Amino acid sequence: MGTIRAFYTMPHPPIVVPEVGRGEEKKIKSTSDAFDKVAEEIASLDIDTIIIVTPHGPVFSDAVAISCDDSIKGDFGK
Repeated sequence: MGTIRAFYTMPHPPIVVPEVGRGEEKKIKSTSDAFDKVAEEIASLDIDTIIIVTPHGPVFSDAVAISCDDSIKGDFGK
């Protein structure tokens, strides 16, 4: 069994996404900078698996949803 090498809690205001913030994301530059720092730290780890826990995916009252993909993507079309 593997060892947890690191974990991060990343609260994020919707305006961090330029298409949502429409210029307002400049007000939270320190948050964006922190995201970049975390990304660099994760990239520097010698790991095989990243587990992301989010309330933004499928939610069930009696189960946990697990997605096993090489990559994930989405958009704000809706």
